[in-house]
Amino acid sequence: MKNSENSEEHWRNEEQDIMMSCSSDANLFFNHDLSDPKDWTRLIKTIERIVRTSAEYRCWARWAKETKNSENCEVCEIEFIYSPVETHHYPKNLFSIVEDVLQQHLHELDKFRIVQLADMVNVEHLKNKVSFVNLCKACHERFHNGDLPIIEKVRKLYLREYKPLINKKQKEI
Repeated sequence: MKNSENSEEHWRNEEQDIMMSCSSDANLFFNHDLSDPKDWTRLIKTIERIVRTSAEYRCWARWAKETKNSENCEVCEIEFIYSPVETHHYPKNLFSIVEDVLQQHLHELDKFRIVQLADMVNVEHLKNKVSFVNLCKACHERFHNGDLPIIEKVRKLYLREYKPLINKKQKEI
């Protein structure tokens, strides 16, 4: 029993040593130099990848697809039986949402692990604090390829759905 306890304590101490070595420089967060734009982007993409592959995110995505006009594309109105539904973050994409969470906790990153930051992003989704539209695969691709008529339709959808909520929050302030 004593060996087991010593072994467990050894690993705990080693984990603390690793954590300290990774965060000893104020600009380093798990070997990401936060003052380097490429490293900053790499960190965001790492967290984004963790979020997208998590069970919580898949649960949210399934919910998003089932609850919001789940029969037709919100832009071209094609039935989803002919084209798979894809949930598109708008106006902020997932990268921007992750970056917002990082910015909010920048002064206390030494208290977090990357997975915990990903969990915070998932909580934003599960609390329904992110806006999105459901698109068919073709419209989603066209949006990301810069198709202006599609982008404008998505913007109008967003304003139609979320403007009343924005106005309500402004009145509360």
